[in-house]
Amino acid sequence: MAGMDWVHGPFGPYGAEGRTCKYERTVLVVVHTVTAGTRLADVVPLLEPDPRVQVVYTWPPWSLVSAGTGQFLDGLGAVVVPWRQAVQVRFDLAIAASYGLLEQLHAPVLTVSHGLGFSKYPPVAGGAGPRAPREPAGLERGELIWRGRVVPSVIAVPTRRDLECLERWCPEAAPAGLMAGDRVMTAWR
Repeated sequence: MAGMDWVHGPFGPYGAEGRTCKYERTVLVVVHTVTAGTRLADVVPLLEPDPRVQVVYTWPPWSLVSAGTGQFLDGLGAVVVPWRQAVQVRFDLAIAASYGLLEQLHAPVLTVSHGLGFSKYPPVAGGAGPRAPREPAGLERGELIWRGRVVPSVIAVPTRRDLECLERWCPEAAPAGLMAGDRVMTAWR
């Protein structure tokens, strides 16, 4: 995967050329970290059996926590496109289990929760500045809104409590909230 410049495949403006299966929709799976990728590896199999859907993966340039993400995707045997290509191509849907740079995509974005820390309050950061309210993990206003626009089209959360938390901490994003339910979210985990 190292050194990928541009991948020719079943997506983008020339995606129909040379394809062996007829599909109707292309879904981009955005894997920020191995942890997020593990969560998405539980969700994506719900789409892959549908021959009308072509699934491709990418990972954004990220921080040190993304170490191993490329190797993780190699292990899946997935069709992977470099980030700089993914942000230039239109997709029918993008699915992510983390935030960051999703505003660069040309697709409606579905986010799914992951990890034990979702909707829990992170520890107070050290420093000399005054204390401020802490937003629950996964529902931070700075991650959900970019330049006056809610980035995810759908924010899937497992419980009513999580949906209420979204309504409280980021009311602008509340219309995008979807309570997927414990049973569904547990099946996805």
